[in-house]
Amino acid sequence: MTELLRSLFESCVEIHPEDDILKIFKALPHCKGLLLFADESSRPILLIISADIRRLAVNRLSEDATVSGRRVKLKEITRYILCKCTYNDFASAFEHYKAAKTLFPSRLADHVNLPAINFVKISTAVKWPVFTVTNDLGRDSKTKYFGPFQSRKSASDFIDILENAFALCKKYCLIDDPQKATSCPYYQMGTCKAPCLGKLSKDLYLEQINDAVAAASGDWARLVTKLQSNMKGCAAQMQFEEAHLIKKQIEYLSELSKPEFDFISELSQMNLLHLDIGPKTKLPGKKTKDQLFMPFVVRAGVIYKLPDIAAGQTSEIVSAHLGPAPDIELLHQLSLVSYTLYRHSRSGLWLNLARLSQSEALEKITGYLTSPKPPPAQP
Repeated sequence: MTELLRSLFESCVEIHPEDDILKIFKALPHCKGLLLFADESSRPILLIISADIRRLAVNRLSEDATVSGRRVKLKEITRYILCKCTYNDFASAFEHYKAAKTLFPSRLADHVNLPAINFVKISTAVKWPVFTVTNDLGRDSKTKYFGPFQSRKSASDFIDILENAFALCKKYCLIDDPQKATSCPYYQMGTCKAPCLGKLSKDLYLEQINDAVAAASGDWARLVTKLQSNMKGCAAQMQFEEAHLIKKQIEYLSELSKPEFDFISELSQMNLLHLDIGPKTKLPGKKTKDQLFMPFVVRAGVIYKLPDIAAGQTSEIVSAHLGPAPDIELLHQLSLVSYTLYRHSRSGLWLNLARLSQSEALEKITGYLTSPKPPPAQP
């Protein structure tokens, strides 16, 4: 057995074709985790996530498998069964990716099916900044990325809200062509302030862009409070038309409070916490086993695994040292986060720490640790 395989897994069972299945069954753990079948030369045969390591291993050993295009009996070519308990969905996906990246670096796409991930981006380096949907992340320091979104439609809806709330241009192909801009339907409907026609100065328009970027970054509630004050001022001065426009702007901005946008942030400001079920273990001074929980922090899109904690150790999460970042491409890490975060029925607790005070976060964490319950199905 190679040191590489031992470093990726927690335990290893050596088997032979004549071994009894029941003997193998008893030697394996009974938990959710990662499972690897390897041959006598320690070459990986099959890497798989299992809801029950023990049961799946025995089932697979009793079946035929396709290896290098040939149907073979898995038990006849398997010499080692390696496993690692992961206990929950996110840890399983994370550990599976890391193992596949190490064992199959040139064929990673054959073993890991990462979902497409959607972002909204805007570049401040161009003459007229515009929000657009993208599936990729660039390295331009003047481009901001927001996400991750659960779908391309959700990302497009996010842009529509910002454009409507701040009267941003929706026809950028016309913005530098004043002659054609007069035919713009948004100008004719009065929903655009027409910087292309000089109805609004470029400096003021860029200020609106900056406010839209702040709202997209999660600061929309402060803007709503400011607008409410402005609306009351306009109403007091009998400027009812202006007050009505501000009211519509507030209504648009309030749409950013929809649950589908709860975890959206500017990438460099991303600060997510995920807590889920871990192993049960005996803590010092106790006779019975306590339930431990596995915390993960996602900072600026990078996943960090924190030490397991028990109920009552809430402060351990707040003060924990993140340690080194995993050697995984940033887009792949965000895909792993998005895959688990936007599942129809996600497990564990997910918090957007960028939008919570420390006391609010601690209250939610404590509540989950003392009474972990599955959340309702996500829309």
